[in-house]
Amino acid sequence: MSSAGARGTWLLLPALLLVLLIPPPLPPMSPDGAPSPAAAAEPLPVSGRVDRLSGDQLPGPDHRAVPRPAPGRRVVAVAGTLPAGGQPLWRAPLPHGRLLGQARTDGRGRFHLRLPPGVATLLIDVPGGFWLNSFNGRGDFSSVTVRPGLEPLRLLDDRGALQ
Repeated sequence: MSSAGARGTWLLLPALLLVLLIPPPLPPMSPDGAPSPAAAAEPLPVSGRVDRLSGDQLPGPDHRAVPRPAPGRRVVAVAGTLPAGGQPLWRAPLPHGRLLGQARTDGRGRFHLRLPPGVATLLIDVPGGFWLNSFNGRGDFSSVTVRPGLEPLRLLDDRGALQ
């Protein structure tokens, strides 16, 4: 090896040592020590309102049903989708570790959450479970993709629509 080649090798050696001695940054970790991709993502605002429907909803001359704001309702957000099984009421406890957030509606039925980007299912807490009479056609409750610019959501509590 020529002296010029040896000199180039010696110049690269300190840079190589720095790369080997300085570890790359570690990803955020959850309390159980597993990497937490959601922890790295900045939560985004999600807003909407809960409306209550009651009475006959069929069109016709006597159609007087009007959605009314549902104040004081708890809205929960769960990561991913939930299987509905053809029923609008989720009776089981919420899946462990998948609760993303919760909020109460104000006097006008509006709610505001901050959720990590990704797919989430929002449900209304009602006696006996969690309500969402909206489905995705694949046997799951409808979900939303939390992303920048998400339009306000509307959740309907239509349990009394036939009364």
